[in-house]
Amino acid sequence: MLLAPPESIPDYIIEDSEDWWICKCKNEPHFDGFSPCSEIGARCEPDEQGWDGTHYLCERCFRIIDQHTLQIIGVPSEEVIQQNESYRWHDEGIFDQ
Repeated sequence: MLLAPPESIPDYIIEDSEDWWICKCKNEPHFDGFSPCSEIGARCEPDEQGWDGTHYLCERCFRIIDQHTLQIIGVPSEEVIQQNESYRWHDEGIFDQ
């Protein structure tokens, strides 16, 4: 029997209860949380054009997650991670560069 290489086997996060995720890094919504992101992992507001309604970013380990399947689809490039780090959360509840 032939086995698939480990990197080709899909990986998933856990949904402990409805809308309560636990990432592989043990992040949960009440810790660092999860943010809407583009398919390449760039943070965005859920009402922005850049968000496809599918992808979320783990704010601890930067894994990109498909919210419909909970599959981990990858991590952002270093450039996108740096762009994400340039955002700061404001009391008004908006992201600003």
